Amino acid sequence: MNATLNPPAIAPQTSSTIPAVPKTTRFRPEKNIPEFRFMLGATRSQPASGENRLKITFPALSFLTYNVRYRSSAQLPWTTVPFSKFVTGPLIQTDYLGIGADADIFVAAPHPAGFFSVVAI
Repeated sequence: MNATLNPPAIAPQTSSTIPAVPKTTRFRPEKNIPEFRFMLGATRSQPASGENRLKITFPALSFLTYNVRYRSSAQLPWTTVPFSKFVTGPLIQTDYLGIGADADIFVAAPHPAGFFSVVAI
């Protein structure tokens, strides 16, 4: 008995033909970051001193240290700015140690417009 095997025809690959990915191939992130989320709330407040302050709320994970950075335009480098934990407190802190809860901090903008960033260091 003679049997001839005919291989299946293979379609030429074009830009619209995408090869199938085996079902066992899965994307695996390099690092798992527990409780990863992003939230930023900002409100304007004015303490008795009359100075306008911005309240920034962010999730502060336990045992991570954060600082606040500012730049007045996208082309300028970031600079660390002092903040306060209270609306009427002095702006003397530069580091915030997270305790696993949302944090509220107060900053004064060095310029009328710009960008703030909360960074884990």
